[in-house]
Amino acid sequence: MKIVWSFLSGCLLVVWMISCGGDSSEKSVVASNTSIQISEQAKANEQARIDDPLVAEWNGGKLFLSDIDKILGSQKEQLIANSSNDAHIRDLLLGKRQATIKILVDNYILIKEVNARKMSLTESQLEDVIREIRSKYDSEEEYLAELENTGQSEADLVQALANVRLGLRCVEEQQKKIASSLTPEILKAYYDSHLKEQFSPPACSKVNWVIIKSIKSGDKFERTVEEAKQFATKLYSDVKKKVEALETLEEKRKVLQQCARTYSDDYSGKYNYGYAILYHRDPAWSAYTKAFRDELVKRNKPAELSDVVEVMDSSYGFFILLNKSSSFVSSFDSPAVQNMLPNMVIQEKLEEWLDELKTKYEFKLYEENLTYLSGSSLDTDQS
Repeated sequence: MKIVWSFLSGCLLVVWMISCGGDSSEKSVVASNTSIQISEQAKANEQARIDDPLVAEWNGGKLFLSDIDKILGSQKEQLIANSSNDAHIRDLLLGKRQATIKILVDNYILIKEVNARKMSLTESQLEDVIREIRSKYDSEEEYLAELENTGQSEADLVQALANVRLGLRCVEEQQKKIASSLTPEILKAYYDSHLKEQFSPPACSKVNWVIIKSIKSGDKFERTVEEAKQFATKLYSDVKKKVEALETLEEKRKVLQQCARTYSDDYSGKYNYGYAILYHRDPAWSAYTKAFRDELVKRNKPAELSDVVEVMDSSYGFFILLNKSSSFVSSFDSPAVQNMLPNMVIQEKLEEWLDELKTKYEFKLYEENLTYLSGSSLDTDQS
């Protein structure tokens, strides 16, 4: 399968939302034949997989955890090596495995639908596929040698890439069907039901902040909540003296950036000099204390330094405001909304269609197995 995967990894076609002009970076369905070979191999070896939990199955196929991790490759080892916290590793692994399994399952479900619709390429189109495959190699000798070394046939590659193209065609047909059914009433209903989250951007504050947390190791505190507050207050006092002697926002900001880089316990301190965009709306908004929310709301002038407040449970901090944006409502009749709405509705309905296909082909996801890591305490601690 090496040649199939290495070839397709360079030419996988994103078919979810490209055809309707949307952003494919977050929600995409990739049509390829890779999961067919993976699933067939997984099924044949099912009885021998003692430490390889089943993560997904559908009518005609299965995926095991090793199938997902083969695709992740060295990403998994690097992730584990770079973190000493099992809970953090589990969260990161879950995210990466979820993204990978979505691509594979969506891919396979699309191919099932392609077969159900008896879709196929013409002889001329198949010849185009062969030319595309061969064009990836410098010579026919190199191409044939690679086929022989991996035990794959040209037919395997042709079928794989043909399924890429047929999956794209299947999605495009569904997209056209949805587009032809859109009416002003459907667009208005979508606008009304998504007004808050998509057409009314929340107020947001851009800040550089310093967060000091209490630190607990086992049953003992390395830094108590009170000590965190005292340390934050001391840092604030030093920062305030420096800031008050400066004139410009950029000068004042540099003081906060250096403090955050050196002392802040929030990840933004180490990686982004304490820069954060804080949205005044849930889900993030309710994670902050009322005292911090009130402090953020009342600071309206750029370069304004906040007081020291409890930011979240067991953490204290302060910030300098860079700028603030107010919430507003984009009108249904505005040109921008009218331009966006058709693609947004099509995207939602395409996702609904894919969910319907998963039901049709009896898809089941065993998400509890996606955090499994053989030989680690992660195996036994799933809480």
